[in-house]
Amino acid sequence: MSRHPSRFPRVLGPIEQVLSDTLNWFKPKAGEWWHGTLVRTTWRDVYVDYPANRLSAYYYPVFRRMRFNQIAVHVVAAGAAGAKARLGVYRDRGDWYPGKLVLDAGEVSVDVTGARTLEVDLVLEPGVYWTAYLSNDGTVDPVCVGYQIPPFGFTAMVPYGGWYVSQAYGPLPSVYPAGAVREGSPIIVVLRIASVL
Repeated sequence: MSRHPSRFPRVLGPIEQVLSDTLNWFKPKAGEWWHGTLVRTTWRDVYVDYPANRLSAYYYPVFRRMRFNQIAVHVVAAGAAGAKARLGVYRDRGDWYPGKLVLDAGEVSVDVTGARTLEVDLVLEPGVYWTAYLSNDGTVDPVCVGYQIPPFGFTAMVPYGGWYVSQAYGPLPSVYPAGAVREGSPIIVVLRIASVL
């Protein structure tokens, strides 16, 4: 599932353009799962008992205009009966922090293991986004980012791959709350590519 981007749009600025020139070989394809490419993961890393009522945001750059048809989180150890999580997407507000809600995809049951998916119909323009995870249960063990390689040393700009903030379980807020804390192991929420537009 880990891929490398082909091009950052020039409108994002000179830092992204440097990355574009370096990582210009990747071409996304329909049917693949897309996730943030500047944060590495072993896909075996698990956040044990990720707290309930904590809104996790995972850095999620999109380099081409794409349509997505599924959103997913992978559960390694199930929560208690009735455990649920909400998945969604936020747009970056321009300073490497989640801003306005783009998609609240709804709830998935996380009282079972495996890939927990929801159908979506979402078109994203090139830019920086943040995928979101919020659960009502603190015994779920979802897959998280295991370790990070900062993008060319810009550690102040991409904060360990994510943020978290306290948030009562329910529909995702229309704007990501202020006062979040840098997240060393954000929960990985990914989107499946339906087509590259």
